Amino acid sequence: MINYVLNNVTPNGEQTINLSVHVMSVEKTLTCTQEDAVRNSCKKGCVNYGKKWSCPPYSKRFSDIIASKKCDIAIILVGYIRLDDMNYISNPYQQVKAANMILKGRCEKITRMIENELNGYSLLSGSCNLCKPCQRKMDLPCKKPTMVRYSLESTGINVESLLEKYCEHKLLWYKKGEKLPYTSVVTAILVNSNTLPGEDIEMLVKKYIENLNPNQLKNLPLLNIQ
Repeated sequence: MINYVLNNVTPNGEQTINLSVHVMSVEKTLTCTQEDAVRNSCKKGCVNYGKKWSCPPYSKRFSDIIASKKCDIAIILVGYIRLDDMNYISNPYQQVKAANMILKGRCEKITRMIENELNGYSLLSGSCNLCKPCQRKMDLPCKKPTMVRYSLESTGINVESLLEKYCEHKLLWYKKGEKLPYTSVVTAILVNSNTLPGEDIEMLVKKYIENLNPNQLKNLPLLNIQ
């Protein structure tokens, strides 16, 4: 496991993004796969079900992705913000919402960069937001089929189980009126170790993240790694 602290600045305050990176075999990730159960939960509880190409029933299954990409390693990124950093917002739900927006943007940007660096395939957090609105709502083909990515959940991974089992992190769920201590997002990069240099994968990821700079993160100029 590798841990990082990233500083983020918004017009109303500063947030600390705690980021941990976990490298594991795809076989471990598969132990947390509950494809039908998780996708059925999406059907029952998510407003995006059937309305986005990145969401069930259109999202690919995890088992199909690793088979087609010949992936044997999963790099899991867990990012969280302590909600004390969001105290400039008085409403607890709006705190969670704002923190999740920050986390999604920052962590997905880093995930896609690592994906490109390692020639992998990323799984992101929540539904795709490359196009607004998604073409699925108009019964049209996806505009960016080579760029669209799915969330871990939409492929059938029980993310809560994955984090508790292998990443020593607990997902917290917002309940009305409740003040959470932190909120989290989770992303992943699936890679084929045979296509990588002989160097240890964890060291490759460590080296790459430590070399990130504001020029590479041109859409996120206020992000710095300490």
